Formats: sequence, C-alpha cells, structure tokens
Amino acid sequence: MKNQSLVELSQNTGVFLVSAKELKNLADFNSVNFESDWVLVDFWATWCGPCQSMLPVFDKIADSFNSQLSAVKVDVDQLQSFAVSHGVRGVPTLMLFHKGKPVDRLVGAQPEGQVSKWLSGHLA
Repeated sequence: MKNQSLVELSQNTGVFLVSAKELKNLADFNSVNFESDWVLVDFWATWCGPCQSMLPVFDKIADSFNSQLSAVKVDVDQLQSFAVSHGVRGVPTLMLFHKGKPVDRLVGAQPEGQVSKWLSGHLA
C-alpha cells in the first residue's frame, strides 16, 4: 500500500488497520501517521478478548475526536517490533502521541467515557 492510500484511508474513516502487508517499513509508518499533531494508537491482537471489546469503543472515540487527532490500529502480531519498541507489554494498549513522541498510555479495556476523559485532558 502506498503512503497516499494510507492518508486517504485515514481521512475517510479516521481509523485504519496497520499490518505488515500494508507497510514497506516502519519509516513509512512514522512519516505518514505521525505528521499530525496528535495520534492515538490502539495496540491490539485478533486473539485478545479485551481487544475485541474495545473495537466499538475505539471506533466511537475515533469518530468523536476525528477533528483533533488521527486514530490508528496496530496489530501487535503483524508489527511486533513497533509494539516492542514502544514498550507495549500487554494488549489492549492505547498510546497517545504528540508530534511523534509518546505522551501517555492506557492499558487494558476501558469504558468509552474513561478514554474520552483521558483524551480530553491531553487535547485541551
């Protein structure tokens, strides 16, 4: 997948799935996704029950905060090195980045209200 396609997909939906098949290397991921001021990354896995329960929460958060941040899902099985390099030890993990630098994280399944409050505190 070309960088332009990733950008178009994120602009259309606010969320895109990042997998090894869609990226040529981590530099592509960094240059495309972290250009915006705020990026919310959902580190998840298909086999993870709590991750599955977070899918609708993440989608709603991505829609609610669409004008303030980019939202990205990273399958830790597909991009293991990226998850490890950011200290992700458990899933689900939500990590908030500002201009390419990690700012904060939430670990474990969280209710929508808690995630919204957490994000609002950072984006205010």
